[in-house]
Amino acid sequence: MAFQSVTTSRDSGMGLGYIKLSEIRGYLDEWSIWGTEDRLEWIKWIQFIDRTYVRIQNDKQEKERDNKDKGSKGSKGSRGAGGKVGKKN
Repeated sequence: MAFQSVTTSRDSGMGLGYIKLSEIRGYLDEWSIWGTEDRLEWIKWIQFIDRTYVRIQNDKQEKERDNKDKGSKGSKGSRGAGGKVGKKN
């Protein structure tokens, strides 16, 4: 539940970013988790899940990009008479 609550607050401008520590702290404050050891444990686990999530999403995007690149190499077409680009049959 903690990860789901703060995951929407991540930066995503040029790519998927990590959840800000201030957002995690805000979540802990909201749920009255005050003990230093407790807070550190929560922060550790949320950041672990976040790093794993970002890695999986980046791997997924890289595979999609590779598949797209492989698919577009064979469909560029060929030049026929008059220099026009036509589809390969």
